[in-house]
Amino acid sequence: MGFSIEVLWIVGAVNAYNFMDGIDSLAAIIAVVGGIGWWCLGTAYGASAAGILGACTAAGALGFLALNWPPAKIFMGDAGSTALGFIFGANPLIAFAQTHRPGFLFAGAFLWWPMVADSEPIVCAPAEAIDCYLRTKMDVLVIGSYFCRKAAG
Repeated sequence: MGFSIEVLWIVGAVNAYNFMDGIDSLAAIIAVVGGIGWWCLGTAYGASAAGILGACTAAGALGFLALNWPPAKIFMGDAGSTALGFIFGANPLIAFAQTHRPGFLFAGAFLWWPMVADSEPIVCAPAEAIDCYLRTKMDVLVIGSYFCRKAAG
């Protein structure tokens, strides 16, 4: 049972990063935030392997972000998004194996907070993004070079 859940978690993470890669800089920004989070957690709680992996991932994503910022000059593609998904899917399991602290398994889910806005998942199609923007309390929507802000009141 445990192995099945681990596989589903990693496959879910890989798919999530693959979907995020369709929006300029989104996957890289979340990788920087998540990587820094794993570096802090790993350093603070003795999961050095997860911390080092998080720091290296954040550094690599930050370097990539310089050319992936809208309008993107390069794209991550499946190779990059699959690797990030696998890293962030496996990192909680690595930290748990190293420390035997079950909190690391929950940390894997909490470090994905940037992927959700007002209980709505981040989307990859412009029509879905507009629908999400209209149905939630988000104030701003940016798609490519278009910037929308809801009127006050």
